[in-house]
Order: sequence, then structure tokens, then C-alpha cells
Amino acid sequence: MRLERRLNRARNWESNNVEEVWSDFRKSVMETAAEVCGWRQCRNVQKRTRWWNEEVAYLKWLQLQTPEAKERYQLAKEW
Repeated sequence: MRLERRLNRARNWESNNVEEVWSDFRKSVMETAAEVCGWRQCRNVQKRTRWWNEEVAYLKWLQLQTPEAKERYQLAKEW
């Protein structure tokens, strides 16, 4: 109900500008979630997930064959 009210107050949803509609929708969802659930900012010291290891990075590099994937693989080897 809170989200629905906030969305109805946000703006005209028939706008031709997709970016404006998306921005208003996102803002409404985020504000409602913060109101209902609260807000907590967390620091993520480790920038990658725990399951990301050398083997996974290597397989992803083989699959994608991109410079970015190769760099991730090299970083995983160093870790």
C-alpha cells in the first residue's frame, strides 16, 4: 500500500521519457523500502564474492575470451 501511494504521487506514468519514468519508479521503491525496512550502509572490504577463485575465473576467461575476463583471472591467481 505504501509503495502504491508513493507511485501514485510520483508523477505522470504516461511520460514518453523512459529515463524519467525509471528514475521516479526507482526513487519510489527505494524510499518505500527505506521507510519499511530501514537503512544501513555496509562496507564491503572484499570486492569479490567468496566463491570466485582461480578455477572459476579461468573457466570464465575460456568462455568469454575477453581482456576483462583475462584480467579477472590474473587477479584471482594473485590472490
